Order: sequence, then structure tokens, then C-alpha cells
Amino acid sequence: MSNENLEQEENKAEFSAIEAKDILSLIDGIPLPPAIKKSLRKSLGRLITVLVDVPVANLQAKVQKVKNEADGLSLVTTEAASAASKEFETYRALGNRSVYFFGAKLLREQINRESVMEQTTKELQ
Repeated sequence: MSNENLEQEENKAEFSAIEAKDILSLIDGIPLPPAIKKSLRKSLGRLITVLVDVPVANLQAKVQKVKNEADGLSLVTTEAASAASKEFETYRALGNRSVYFFGAKLLREQINRESVMEQTTKELQ
């Protein structure tokens, strides 16, 4: 790293270490009329507040975006379930066959899982 880069890094570190109270204490050392100092303090206070508010607002916007997407997905899922329910009412026999098919599939899968588990337990013993 060059000397210039090192100086820039040191300046950044020094600048980041400055706090609001340090800036306000610097104002006390400036020979200004009290009214101007008061205005300067208020302006700096507002500037510091804005610097904090911007990242907070960005984070809040991202949180709201995630909430909106979740709400949209929930709405779509609810509407799809409602539409499927209406179809089952219209075609009751089709609905019964679908439930039987998926129920039988789930049952076969569970029996298979338990069989594998039982066999693994026996081998480990």
C-alpha cells in the first residue's frame, strides 16, 4: 500500500471515530455569536438525524417488501385452495379418487420409511 493510501485509511479511521458530541464540542470553540451557534447546532443535529434515518428507512422498506410478498403468496394459496375445494364439490367422485390416491401414496411412503428405520435399527444393534 502506498503512503497516500495509508494516509487516506488513517483519515477514514479518524473521521469514523468522530462522534456527534465531538462535533458539537468543536462548535463551542468557534468564536461565533450565540444565535448563529444555536442555529448551527440545530442544523448539525438535523443532519445527524437524517444520516441515521436514511438507513433505517431503507431497512423498513425491505421489511415491508418481504411482508407484502408473504401476504401475496398467502392470498394466492388461499384462493387456490378455495378453487380446488369448489372443484371437489362439483366433481365429488374425482375428489374422492384423488384423496384415495394421495392417501395411499402417503401410506406407502410412511410404511417404507418405518421399514427402513426398523432395518437400520436392527443393523446398528
